[in-house]
Amino acid sequence: MCKFNNFITENYKRKSAEKTIAELGHRNFVDGNKGYLGITDILPSGCDEKTILSKTTKVEHDLEQLIIFGRGHLGEDMVADMFDGLNYTRQVEVLAKTRQGIDIKGHIDFVLEDKKQMVVVEVKTTSTEIDSPYESWIYQIQAQIGFLKRKYPNKIIRGYVFAINMNNGWHKAFPVEFNELLFDMVLAKADELAQHIINKTIPKGEAQLYCAKCSFKGSCQTLNGANVQEFPTEVKEVVKKIVALSSLEKEIKELKSQLKDYMVATETTKAKADNNIVSLIKVKGKKSVDVDLLRNMMPDIYTQFAVNDPGYSFVKVV
Repeated sequence: MCKFNNFITENYKRKSAEKTIAELGHRNFVDGNKGYLGITDILPSGCDEKTILSKTTKVEHDLEQLIIFGRGHLGEDMVADMFDGLNYTRQVEVLAKTRQGIDIKGHIDFVLEDKKQMVVVEVKTTSTEIDSPYESWIYQIQAQIGFLKRKYPNKIIRGYVFAINMNNGWHKAFPVEFNELLFDMVLAKADELAQHIINKTIPKGEAQLYCAKCSFKGSCQTLNGANVQEFPTEVKEVVKKIVALSSLEKEIKELKSQLKDYMVATETTKAKADNNIVSLIKVKGKKSVDVDLLRNMMPDIYTQFAVNDPGYSFVKVV
């Protein structure tokens, strides 16, 4: 890595850490910090192992992950412009405690308010278009509304997740109804995690969509990271390149999808792009046998012609 890259990486890490402490305080329990459990820490759909390790050890994110975090802040700034003229407050703090006395602290992206009601809005940036909010988002809104209800028992409080794709402009608001049972599950999870912090124990984790980006994946109990052999240095370099190129693979797939949509809409089958020829390839469907239907309706014939699949192997990098 050249000196310039080293400089911007280390400088941004330092600045990001300073801003986080200034805005959110010390979130872990390391080096005598009082620490606290954030709302995203206590969601029943989260990974308990990651949560406890992030609270009891020092975590340093790489520049790529910090840039992704920064993208979320940019999304919030855009939504703030959308709310221009409305009565709203950004980064509304809600406070509570576990049964053991450990602080719970949450920061709600936006709260719109009038005399009768409050509307919670949580902004989420996404790289794909989705039809429904993720389970973790729903739990997060439940916690935010639940804690606000404790503070403002006489107000109607509703919630939305506003998802936005910063790459193509797709966006959608998902209303989330408050559910007392789900809120109780969040509180129970907070108490459970607090006990692990007090007892200095590490719970078993759970495989998640974001395991590949976890700071603790190398020693994760769930992924058996502590029990696998270590690659030699030259092989590690191959893995690094695979990880670096994986994001490009996703981007290429998305760009090809956009190109296909254009060609289908304009009935273009072949066209030039400077020195490149782009063709829309149509593959005819093949006839196949419905194996499940055959097994159910003609089990003797299915058994007679069934063969063992030799299987295959592939490389998975998380």
